[in-house]
Amino acid sequence: MLTAVTTQFLSYAGDDLKLAVFLMDLLAKSLILVVLIYYLERIFDRFLTSSHRHLLWIGAILLIGLLPIASSIFGPLLKNFLANSNLALVTVLVPNDWTAPPIHLLQRAYGWADILLIVYLSFLSYLFLKLVLSFFRVYRIQRTAQYNTADDATALLDALRSRLGISRKVSLGSSIRISAPISFGLIRPKIILPDGSDSWDDSFLENVLIHELSHIKRLDWLTHITVYLVASINWFNPFVWRSLSRLRLEAEYSCDNAVLRNGGSKRSLPSKS
Repeated sequence: MLTAVTTQFLSYAGDDLKLAVFLMDLLAKSLILVVLIYYLERIFDRFLTSSHRHLLWIGAILLIGLLPIASSIFGPLLKNFLANSNLALVTVLVPNDWTAPPIHLLQRAYGWADILLIVYLSFLSYLFLKLVLSFFRVYRIQRTAQYNTADDATALLDALRSRLGISRKVSLGSSIRISAPISFGLIRPKIILPDGSDSWDDSFLENVLIHELSHIKRLDWLTHITVYLVASINWFNPFVWRSLSRLRLEAEYSCDNAVLRNGGSKRSLPSKS
């Protein structure tokens, strides 16, 4: 009797059940991974710097991004060594006498799959659009910024760049379009300060420049774009967004620590950009 009920349920659930099992398996693995990172942070708290934690969360995001395809890649390989292994934390037992569902049920399942695909692509398009708009905003800021090449701030920037071991030339400008300092770019990075930064005292300006130069040295701009793309593809996974939030926080802490190592004080740390 139980076998008959199970068979009937599977015949109606079809691909919908497989998708639900896939999502539960993915979220379970993501949860285990995030909990493991938190556990490592707690155990090795005395030995980990913000840079180490930043790397841990980069690894977490990349691993979560690989989880959806990990089973399909490694599953066939491990089946040669582990009998009945499919790398799933959630397993559905299918009776031996289960037959394929009728054509009209398959069509219904494919209909749901189409709806889910549309929903997935809609959210993905929205997140990609946000990224494109952020690029456009940065482009407008750099195009309208005022750049000075012979003032004291630029001389200070070059001195700090040499002290931090940054070989790339960094441009310094100011813009009325922002309210906090920002840095961006890979080959020709730029630091843009808000309007009115020319009235900052030398100590605060130095701390701001060290903070932004640390972002440039660490390649945070490229890192954040990469992990954002991974998170966008896995937007349905809440653990990837939690990891992304922690990654950004640890990046800011790392740059604040760079300011402290170079003689700055906690009271004069710049606000988060």
